[in-house]
Amino acid sequence: MYDIVKQLTPKRKEDGGIDNRYTAEVKRLVEKAGHQVIKGLNELEAKTNELEARFGYCGLGLCLAFFETGEGREDWISKGLRSGLKLLLQEKGFKPSKVSMLLGAAELQDRLRKEALHGDCDFSDQTEEDSKRQLKWVRTLPISSQYILYRMSCEGYSKAYVQLSQWGEKEVSRRELEDLLSRYPKDRFERRGGRRGTCAGVSIETDEQLIDLVQTKISYYRQQGDDTFENELRGLLDMDRKLEVPEPLKEFSRYHQLLLPI
Repeated sequence: MYDIVKQLTPKRKEDGGIDNRYTAEVKRLVEKAGHQVIKGLNELEAKTNELEARFGYCGLGLCLAFFETGEGREDWISKGLRSGLKLLLQEKGFKPSKVSMLLGAAELQDRLRKEALHGDCDFSDQTEEDSKRQLKWVRTLPISSQYILYRMSCEGYSKAYVQLSQWGEKEVSRRELEDLLSRYPKDRFERRGGRRGTCAGVSIETDEQLIDLVQTKISYYRQQGDDTFENELRGLLDMDRKLEVPEPLKEFSRYHQLLLPI
């Protein structure tokens, strides 16, 4: 019962914590719904998660096919197919955040398959065998862990493979990867000098400015039929319950801590 109350209670805009002003009304709503309704919803959630995990490899296989057949494909075709792919996976029962994970994991595998993780990284001198070993290691990881690697900077990925996994020989936990991700996210938000960051030349001085920027980006991408940004944000918020904030990021507000990897 407590989990339902927590999930249903709106969050505070300033730090993302539970807004206790709603707690009494939410409890009254849940009590009115009754034990059987709440039990049924919990069972639905558990079975949905179980089925997602069981058939995740099928979703991943379809996403891999999308990337592996994409060479030479025109951008407008790729964009349309990607949108259709995401819609199909959601209609088949995958949550939007899971779809983002599947696409991210597939893109990571495809990049390794092409013998380079990122064009601007120091992976240009790796051999075909290096890439094969890395790809073999990535495929042993859960999809959620592959997605975390996908969202890391090149330096973070390198540390995960070389230092954490000992070149793929040692088991790496999701918690270890999450900690590394919080320190080495892809460089979409740059931190220059002060407490706040900049994004695409836009100065961010307050939480309100950051929230407005994110809402603007979500609105823009929705108009373009692209929900990747929105789903990545949802994935971050879902993961936040399990993610500890490292000391260097504690100077940032809670919203900045959550959104730095985007």
